[in-house]
Amino acid sequence: MAAAPASLNAATEAISHLFSSFQPSSVMGDGGVDPMLEHLPDIMTAVKDGLTRLAEKLDDQPVHAAVKDAVRDLIPVAAGLEDAAKTPFEVFKARHAQEREQHLNPRQGERNWDTTAAAS
Repeated sequence: MAAAPASLNAATEAISHLFSSFQPSSVMGDGGVDPMLEHLPDIMTAVKDGLTRLAEKLDDQPVHAAVKDAVRDLIPVAAGLEDAAKTPFEVFKARHAQEREQHLNPRQGERNWDTTAAAS
């Protein structure tokens, strides 16, 4: 088996590192669960778009049509992943609507409430 191109290895490692090293600093805000889930489809879009470009580039190469078709067959699969990747964020928004609303539109002075103290 031939070695994968360095750029492909780098992309694979970057995606793997993204998920394996994800340590949410909060639920909302930079580094949090909310933006990770919201932008998860972006990764799938990049894969889908990349496969589309690869298929176009193969058209100019002396590669058997079955190989080109096999790559093209991956495009709708990636599009399905792109659509499916929207679901976690939609579920997150639905299940945490109240918390998100408070975070996105806090009442005046709401940040002054100490919600970590035990009720007495």
